[in-house]
Amino acid sequence: MNNFYSRVSGLLKQYYAEISLLLVTMATSGSLYFSEVLGWDPCIMCWYQRILMYPLVIVFGIGVLLEKDDFEDYALPLLLMGSGMSLYHYLVQRVEQFQSAGCSVAQISCETQYTYYFDYITVPMMAFTVFLTVLLLNWRFSE
Repeated sequence: MNNFYSRVSGLLKQYYAEISLLLVTMATSGSLYFSEVLGWDPCIMCWYQRILMYPLVIVFGIGVLLEKDDFEDYALPLLLMGSGMSLYHYLVQRVEQFQSAGCSVAQISCETQYTYYFDYITVPMMAFTVFLTVLLLNWRFSE
């Protein structure tokens, strides 16, 4: 088991940037699929999460293509803010104390849930998972 852990850890250390690029690209593509193909209108908090997610594709893409080793410095603020925003959005959707009538002032209420799988997975939870996973990958495996 220790050998398996060390092999996985070595692979993650070697390819953490590529894995991060893959994750943020999948999240960006997924959000575009939800809105453009399925027709789900994003709320204002979804737009803020998109504003924080979409540039990560460029940051990690340039970092991977140019083999840079300092691009995590540019990704860190976006990842931290995105994690916080998506977690807060999830709480607005799921916890009554966080819900507010002011959230529905915009066209789409931030409490709107288009998905709800396994009794906890919503679109903000998907975004939170990507933000947090990429944040932890880069914190743990970058030099």
